[in-house]
Amino acid sequence: GTEDLIHFQWTGSNTHNNGNPAGDGQAGDAGEGTSGTDRTNIVETMNETVNYPVPWEKASMFKNAEVVWTSGVANPSAADVAVFFASSGYYQCVATAKCDEESAESKNNQLNVLLNNAPASFEGAVLRFPAPA
Repeated sequence: GTEDLIHFQWTGSNTHNNGNPAGDGQAGDAGEGTSGTDRTNIVETMNETVNYPVPWEKASMFKNAEVVWTSGVANPSAADVAVFFASSGYYQCVATAKCDEESAESKNNQLNVLLNNAPASFEGAVLRFPAPA
């Protein structure tokens, strides 16, 4: 229903033990990041058979969401929320005018394709999505 909220957050790792006998219970590499790390992000995809993001022009997930709380910038636009989630918080917003050097426009280093320079953990946001039609 429209009163339901979802808090997106996660904890990754910079020091995951991938070797056997898997003392931490998780042998092998999985997910993104350099071996021994764990990175996560969220992007909208067309369906469960596709593993690449929907172009922003065709996206609806974050455009339809209401931000109830965020660990990112205040009063984020839908595009800010999408960039924040896609980059695991590496970018706080899209435009320099909104968040200076933390923006996708201005950050000195580009986001690594494996998210290696993204934060391991993400405090995220609480979102409300409209009820399905």
